[in-house]
Amino acid sequence: MTFQWTAVATFLYGEVVVILVLCLPFISPLSVLRRTITLLTQLAKSMASHAALETQVNDTTEAAKKYLAENERLQEV
Repeated sequence: MTFQWTAVATFLYGEVVVILVLCLPFISPLSVLRRTITLLTQLAKSMASHAALETQVNDTTEAAKKYLAENERLQEV
């Protein structure tokens, strides 16, 4: 069996397992949905925070490069 068919079969079997687990009476699908939404919200907040920090680091790096270049130019004079 090729890798692609193995991946497809794994996904389908996994999907069947998830559906069967959700059919169990002691696991509420609503609680699973709420948990999924909570995890996705936390992931989105983390990604936004990471993007903001990355932007801040890039801006700081550019400012430092500018000041270093200006400092070198002033030292030459």
